[in-house]
Formats: sequence, structure tokens, C-alpha cells
Amino acid sequence: MVEADRCNCGGISEIGLFACAGGANVGLMSVKAAAMVSEKLGREKAALLCLPGISAEISGIIEGAKTCRAMIAIDGCGTRCAAKTLRKAGFDPVEIVLNRDCDIAKNHDLSDKAGLEDAAEYVFEAIKKIEV
Repeated sequence: MVEADRCNCGGISEIGLFACAGGANVGLMSVKAAAMVSEKLGREKAALLCLPGISAEISGIIEGAKTCRAMIAIDGCGTRCAAKTLRKAGFDPVEIVLNRDCDIAKNHDLSDKAGLEDAAEYVFEAIKKIEV
């Protein structure tokens, strides 16, 4: 039997990366950039964590998020779903908006990877600023 409130994916990272997948290229790119950063730095340093679990008020995910030293909300567009979700839950994330901060044009071609490397680099730079 699966326990509904436990996924064992939180609480093991210094920096929580919360990405809004959205319905456009920049949303999907938010998730891919976060995954690239986590893979390169290691999950204990920076991990892609579950944004829907925050909005669904899943206690294990919220408690895991609270153990992060810092968190970054990675949004594809100016609607800023990730940042707003985290703020509504009482967190204060560093905010990244890909189409604003990385000048990536929003479209609905989910195979469009133009700007993905720049997006990942921008997240790396945000992490460096947190570490200072």
C-alpha cells in the first residue's frame, strides 16, 4: 500500500529548486534546467523538488522544503506560478523568470530547446550568489 503523504523526496538538499512546468517551452525548460543543475551539483547540494506537493499541502514535502537552506523558484514566464506557490506556503524563494532573465521567447513548441543551456547557467549563477 502506498502512503499518500510520503514520497521521501524532500529534506536532503541545501538548495531546493522548484520549477513550474507550465504549458509552454519556457515552463518545460524550467524543469530541464533545474534537473541539469541538480545532476551537475548533486542532489545533496541542489535538488529539483516537488512544487505540486507544496500547493497540495502535502506535509512531508512541505517539511522537507523547510530543511533547505535556500530555495529557488524557476518560472518560465511572468505569471510566476512557482514563486507565487512558494510564497503562499510561507517561503521566500530567490526568483528566476526565464523569458525575462534569460531573454527566452515563450512559445508552445515543447521541443524548442533554444536557451536551455543559458537557463541552466543562470540557475548556477543564482546558486553562487546564495553561497556568498
